[in-house]
Amino acid sequence: MRVNQNQTGLIYERRVLRGALVVLALLLTINLATAEQDFQGAPKPAPTDAVKVSAETFTAVGRAPIEDGQTVESARYAALLQAYRNLVVEGLRDGVLVGGWGELEGDLRLFQADQDHPNPQMMAWLTRSKVVKEAKEEGFVSVTIQSPPTRELSAVQPPMRAVVTQDVDRDGLSDVVGVGYDGSVYVTKVKGNGDSEILAKSPSYAYFEIVSGPGLERVRAVLPVAVGSIEPAGPGQARVVLELESMEMVNGTLLGRNTEQREILVALSDTEQNIRFSLEDPTDFARLYSQEVELRGKALANRSLETLEIRQNGVVAWESPEGLHSSALQFNLARHLNGGWNLFRLTATDDEGFLQRRDLWLQGPPSAASIGFPNKRAIVVTLDDSWREKKVLGSLQKAGYNPDGVTFLDAGKLTPETLLAEIRQGHGASDLLLYMEAHSDPGQLIGGKDLKLGQGTLSSTDLAQAVEGGEYVRSLMIFSTELTPDREDTPSQEALWLDTSRFLERLGDGGRLVVANVEGKGESVRSRRSRSRDRFLEALDASGPSDLLRLFEAKTPSNTLFRGWMFGPPVLGSGTVGKT
Repeated sequence: MRVNQNQTGLIYERRVLRGALVVLALLLTINLATAEQDFQGAPKPAPTDAVKVSAETFTAVGRAPIEDGQTVESARYAALLQAYRNLVVEGLRDGVLVGGWGELEGDLRLFQADQDHPNPQMMAWLTRSKVVKEAKEEGFVSVTIQSPPTRELSAVQPPMRAVVTQDVDRDGLSDVVGVGYDGSVYVTKVKGNGDSEILAKSPSYAYFEIVSGPGLERVRAVLPVAVGSIEPAGPGQARVVLELESMEMVNGTLLGRNTEQREILVALSDTEQNIRFSLEDPTDFARLYSQEVELRGKALANRSLETLEIRQNGVVAWESPEGLHSSALQFNLARHLNGGWNLFRLTATDDEGFLQRRDLWLQGPPSAASIGFPNKRAIVVTLDDSWREKKVLGSLQKAGYNPDGVTFLDAGKLTPETLLAEIRQGHGASDLLLYMEAHSDPGQLIGGKDLKLGQGTLSSTDLAQAVEGGEYVRSLMIFSTELTPDREDTPSQEALWLDTSRFLERLGDGGRLVVANVEGKGESVRSRRSRSRDRFLEALDASGPSDLLRLFEAKTPSNTLFRGWMFGPPVLGSGTVGKT
């Protein structure tokens, strides 16, 4: 299965920090009109000055306009997210941080750090950056941040963001429970001699995402704030209340900011995950210029691996033989890349049934070829019958949809059970396109808003399960939601953002893209509904490299929320990747 590395034709850069031999010189001169900001490194050190290299820090500047109803405080947080973005992007470009970025060239760039794309050292390094300067300029707020020293990118244990002391395991001795800057919860036992031992470590609950494209710059972050109450929860477990701060910015506009408490369970017996993945090459989110790639890495288990499966774009690429029973498995897989983004999903189980997954996104070379999904299914749900089915069906046919695979439903006469049954009936389709208009009932604490149909209520959990049941490889879901007409207490804009954000997060996943309008932005219901329909038809007829670039509003991108990421050619179009 192994191929010669030279045959892969990988031309992307992989510069890593190697002691005193790496020159860390970062200088980016940015034009404010292009929404890029300053990122500066210290002067080039002498080749033998390893101490100075490891102590080097970097600065980045973010700017945000005070407009569109933003307060100075909102603009400040938007500028902070922009500064985080600049620090990460230039760190990726220069090889200080591990991961891929690449040039834009009319396409979408993507970078994530979360449980599926673990990068704890980067998260801790980023979130420990300090604000060293703030300024209110004419119509703008600017924020300058300074990173910690680069040596902290190789720290074994990230420093703590907040800690509390409590006897968690009921042995009569105090334990230290804290959340690290990397977003993980740590339980530490202090010994009599003053030393400490890590008893347990949770997965990271931090999140950082950058999406960059023509006319679009979005940053989303979930950052640790504090640890709340702690209590034992059965044998070998502790219940911890973790406080997290969520923020989202689009093109210098803060869409929302919220602090929430999340209750998690931490196992006190294991200091590491039962199963871990080590991906040696290539790096996550790298852009590759060859259609052949060699995927190399290891799966490691505390006990014994039972199975390992690798899927590429939803299709099984390799799976381990039955009865593996090994604590370590090295894989070396040569694969052909499709044009655009490719998702490699690694899923492993151990002999006790524990499951762990890891995602790897790679962008292949530009290609006009379709992945070749033969069967596409579309479901269109509208709030009234003023939208003529004939017009919509004509656009869907031009986009490659067979009339037999298109279903029109009236939301006013629809029951949740009928819609969910329709989605579950996949009919062997690989692609699902769901366009849905519905009234919404905001304020749901777990999964975000519920959708109000004529004959009942529909939750995001119900929708997610129905899509899974349909066994679609890819899905694009577009929601145009409106507050119910009888709502007298109109929620705040931030509350509506949080509600929609949670709703989409329950649906977004690799191979899925979920898009929704922002509610309550001072536009009439009729106008918003008409604009949503026009945008949908324009997206069906347009040519472009991705469904997202077709769907988001270039004039006001802050009106469009989206979650998830898809691979391959557009679901909306005929499958040919073209230029806008």
